[in-house]
Amino acid sequence: MELDNFLCPEENLIKRFSPGIYLLFLQEPRVTISNLTNYSIVETGFVIGTAPSDVSYVNIGLDFDLPFQVPVIGGQWRAPLPAKAVTNSFWTYGSLHTIYAQIPYEKTDSILVRKGTNKDTDGDGYPDLIVSANNSAANQGYGYVYKSNPNTKQLETTPSTSLTDGITQTYFGSRITAGDFNGDGYDDWVFASPWNDEVFIFYSQGSRAIQSQTTNNADVSYKPGVNDNFGSFAQAGDANGDGYLDLFVSAATYSSSLGRMYIYLSNQGSLPTTPQQMLVAPQEPSPDCGAGTGCQFGANFVLDYFNSDRCIDLAVGGPTFNSNQGIVFVYHSNCDSSNPYSNPPVATLIGPPPGSCNGSTNCFFGGSLASGDTNGDGRPDLLIGSTGASSGIGDVYLVLNVMT
Repeated sequence: MELDNFLCPEENLIKRFSPGIYLLFLQEPRVTISNLTNYSIVETGFVIGTAPSDVSYVNIGLDFDLPFQVPVIGGQWRAPLPAKAVTNSFWTYGSLHTIYAQIPYEKTDSILVRKGTNKDTDGDGYPDLIVSANNSAANQGYGYVYKSNPNTKQLETTPSTSLTDGITQTYFGSRITAGDFNGDGYDDWVFASPWNDEVFIFYSQGSRAIQSQTTNNADVSYKPGVNDNFGSFAQAGDANGDGYLDLFVSAATYSSSLGRMYIYLSNQGSLPTTPQQMLVAPQEPSPDCGAGTGCQFGANFVLDYFNSDRCIDLAVGGPTFNSNQGIVFVYHSNCDSSNPYSNPPVATLIGPPPGSCNGSTNCFFGGSLASGDTNGDGRPDLLIGSTGASSGIGDVYLVLNVMT
């Protein structure tokens, strides 16, 4: 047995009292994270920063993973954040993460961030803006990409890209959404034209971003020819938890305004030509959309992790239910790769009493939906708009997510 003799000098005193003493001797950090701040929302696939010119590399750490080295070029460095096709890892929407940068033998620059939607088309570390312009059926619709200037951190005043279908009567771009569908760390964009039953996806070309083009050159085109307002709404989310975004498209006037959802599940970053699942509005048990004139299921919907697993859940509005009283259905994903959502829904929310609505019936509960953690408990809550509630004044209803 080896006994400690406190009268003898410690061979490695600083090691014995590490890491506390060790940290005292570290130099203050000379590395900085430029594009993200503490408690910010991550809307890019990259973290970028600065370091002195005498430094050849910096260590980048993400959560508890081992740090990796990235080169410093001209005082700048750039590191990829988790992207399934690049790093074989991913962050789920809304999740919290730690990012730190460090020069060896110096203290770290560390921040806490929350994963948002990637909106960075060219990978410069800053989100870009896409704006649609479709003021009348007589004019062509356009989508314009405004890039962020990494030096000023402001949006540029002139668009770098224009997208169009080249024809009138379609209201091209009336529905747009963002997401990194192929998992390369760069943002792609979805344009829907429900008046023409069409949806188009344009993939980023890396640092070249999205180039000006027409829908004839779109990377993915959906034209089912169904005449049901396909593209009433469109969103991206990971339904089966494989790390790749799937495409959700609604058709609110399907079957005399009954409404349905088209769900395209990605295969390793490649979207299929036909949907794996068609989620039709509930027709039983009551309350449902089978009676009367339907409920326009899918006129609006929102995706979020309501039950806190890695497969995204779905809340769908039916604002014309019961002569425009309105209804919302909530579905939890079962993470299946072919049929992730099943009827009946896990929750059904009905709008306010018709007598309190505009014109005695027109509440349009569920016509607009949003989600977010409103009380800081780490779980997303549901917000439901009802534009005709309170005799036409309009109300927003907050449904807290209480786990049982």
